[in-house]
Amino acid sequence: DITTRNITCLDGLSDWESLLTFGKEIEANTNVNVNVNETFTTKMNLALAKASLNLGEWDNLKHYTSKIKPEEDEDIYETNFFSAVLEIKEKNYTKAQEYINKARNAIDEKIKTLLTESYQRAYKLLISNEQLYELEEIITLYTKTSHDDIRTRSELLRKRWDERLEISDKDIKNYERTLAIRGLLFRLDEDYETHLKLAKICRRENMYTTCMIVLNRLSKHLEHCDTN
Repeated sequence: DITTRNITCLDGLSDWESLLTFGKEIEANTNVNVNVNETFTTKMNLALAKASLNLGEWDNLKHYTSKIKPEEDEDIYETNFFSAVLEIKEKNYTKAQEYINKARNAIDEKIKTLLTESYQRAYKLLISNEQLYELEEIITLYTKTSHDDIRTRSELLRKRWDERLEISDKDIKNYERTLAIRGLLFRLDEDYETHLKLAKICRRENMYTTCMIVLNRLSKHLEHCDTN
């Protein structure tokens, strides 16, 4: 229906702010004439949770993740990924690792199967597995590093992540997820160069609307930092 198409469109444009606003309208059932029970399907809540993650809006991420009822392996992966992120934010690292393990188990067998057929077909899931590893690197940073060394170790981790980004496939959605993970360690104004690279990738892929959304989001954040 039109609600699903709107959510798909906003998700495709990476217009996370508008997507969350639309989601809240659906929940309130005021400006959108839809049946709430029919609209809030797993796919929609997944999209709203992803938008929350990409904007670093942790309360919204928790809200929408709690509404997801996953059945497919990909949805199980996403739900446990979101839960792991939330536990890391709460410094519940043991619980976060449990969710990471569940997410990895959801895609592990499929990776093995696809690798026997084609590396290209398995690539997306391999990237997903790498993103779980990056969450584990954050857990290791906070659990195995003294407080005085956190900043130094964070910068070393940033350098390692930068090197991975340079050699990875420049898929926009994968890049956005990587930026969301980096957001657990670095504020947007501390990592703005990586967001500028995302804008360049969008422009190169002729995704000019998404490019402008990324640049406007970055500009607003930097202006807010300058006034505080």
